[in-house]
Amino acid sequence: MVIYSPAGGFVYMTPDGAMANLQSLQRREAVKLWKQGIKDAFQNRCAYCGVQAKTLTLDHIRPRCKGGGDVATNLVPACQCCNQDKGSQQWQLWYRDHESYSATREWKITKWMSLLPPSLSYQWSSNCA
Repeated sequence: MVIYSPAGGFVYMTPDGAMANLQSLQRREAVKLWKQGIKDAFQNRCAYCGVQAKTLTLDHIRPRCKGGGDVATNLVPACQCCNQDKGSQQWQLWYRDHESYSATREWKITKWMSLLPPSLSYQWSSNCA
């Protein structure tokens, strides 16, 4: 399955799509490609403040502790500062009060969240709490 980025034209494959095309791809490599695809969709910039960082984390837009899943449409790249500052807060309330708020970035995040129905989003498991 191919996913088109709301950030403008960048296309990447989900791990399932990559697996269909590359039979030798291991699950670990597929997950790595999947995570990198999410970061690439935002041009390797923090979805919230726009900073380009070498070490971006993946932030759960809707925190797992509040029912958010480990699916692509619930994950965005975030710099360490934004990820820690947001914590488990509701993202739009936190973001609209953030010093780097951008209506354009808010729109991109909202668009990203609606790209795929959750049943089609690739899920990965994490043992982290």
